[in-house]
Amino acid sequence: MEILIGMPLAVHTDPVVGTPPPSNAIIVTSQSELAAAASVAAPGAVIELAGSMQDVTLSLTGIAPAPPGLVIRQAPGATVRKFDLQGCANLRLEGVIFEWDNQAGPNFGSSGFSADLASALVINTCTAIEVVQCQFDMDPAQNGGRQTVASLKKRPGAIRSTGSTGEIAYCTFTRVRDGLVLKTGTWNVHHNQGRQIFEDFCTGDATHWTFDDNRATLFEGSYIRSYTVNSTAGLIVGEVYTKGNQVIEIEAIAGSTTLHGQINNYDLPGTGTFTGVGPAAGKSFNVTAAGGEVPGKNIHGDMFQPLLLSGSASYQLIARRNIGYRSLPYDVTQVCQEPNTQFILAQRNGGTGAWDPCIITHNISALGQPYGIKLQRGRNGNLDYNTVLWGQRGIRSDIEFDHLTNMSVQFNAGDNNSGGAVDNNGGNTNVTIANNIFVDGNNGAQATRYANPYAYPQSQAAFAPVPGGTVDLGAAGALTTAGQFR
Repeated sequence: MEILIGMPLAVHTDPVVGTPPPSNAIIVTSQSELAAAASVAAPGAVIELAGSMQDVTLSLTGIAPAPPGLVIRQAPGATVRKFDLQGCANLRLEGVIFEWDNQAGPNFGSSGFSADLASALVINTCTAIEVVQCQFDMDPAQNGGRQTVASLKKRPGAIRSTGSTGEIAYCTFTRVRDGLVLKTGTWNVHHNQGRQIFEDFCTGDATHWTFDDNRATLFEGSYIRSYTVNSTAGLIVGEVYTKGNQVIEIEAIAGSTTLHGQINNYDLPGTGTFTGVGPAAGKSFNVTAAGGEVPGKNIHGDMFQPLLLSGSASYQLIARRNIGYRSLPYDVTQVCQEPNTQFILAQRNGGTGAWDPCIITHNISALGQPYGIKLQRGRNGNLDYNTVLWGQRGIRSDIEFDHLTNMSVQFNAGDNNSGGAVDNNGGNTNVTIANNIFVDGNNGAQATRYANPYAYPQSQAAFAPVPGGTVDLGAAGALTTAGQFR
């Protein structure tokens, strides 16, 4: 299991994961053998994918053994490209490695390659599904470093579910489009890790959530703007051009004098001459006018984005001890991996429903842009003891809320641009707002309040309050001075 640098999780002590299969395990070597074995296996049986099953596509439909159900695991060497579960119950996927290299395939979202078709593990209309210590890597040939936006567009998603219930725990999600898209179900998502996420680590609508103890780093995203240049003749999509720290990767040629460029949003490219690097060395173009964002092409990801539907239904929302951070320092000379990411964005999407109960506590964000935590329509719970900081090169990273009922908003800490307070946008009923410690400013200003927030790789202890500082004396934020959750 890959452990993200700087932010290890507790060791999973499940007695089955990592141990040899029982002597009576059913070894299967193909999709047909898997389907046959699952249909007749007794409850409690273990089915093992043979090591010869590499880059396979699997599916099970209507497999619903009585508890304790079936365990599906794999022998060393096996890899799964895609696994679809339809109408199943009481199944546990354990230690399965999902790898899907789609770099020669279509872009995500194109015809025939979206939603379920572009997701490695699909779970629809299922009950009591467990996904434990599985690994998802949707670009396994790419080891570290920064990808082009053209490459990022190829990545499939990891897990997608509709109308299902279950648990996803101790899994790793690396180089994926989205980690988890869970709709209209009930899910316990805990102790998972995400790295190099193109869009959202976890999202979905009309779902009852428990989202605890997850970690995510290095959201990549895309920030594409339009540029008027002297000429696009000879320019090729994917080429990279620079002017000092300003970077433009050509995302599309939009006309004889117009290009769309993926950029680094900390030093926005302006007018002037940009020269090619790498395969584009020796070429150049002159930007005569810098335009705005290109509609529909910009992806600003979220670590956790639960959504209400437009009706009146309410859903549980529990999110505790999650951390969004960076495991590498910023590099403003590169595109990708540099866009800031929103942390927890719980929105209503219209309607009169609510998050009920709503408990968002003891979370840490160093992601930014533009929300650390945004909560709409929370009821009967707490928005307490969260630490929300700007990304080192980020913009505002507030706690913002509206239309809360019977909620506590207390002992949160961090920084924002609203005069040292949480952002209360109104519409609240019986909400206690007190004891929050927010200060304007970021970067060096936080060094006097937190242990070491901008040393990389960031660690949990880095966000501990400095003993005797304002955050410590106010008993605010997620951590004690010892770096432990309050």
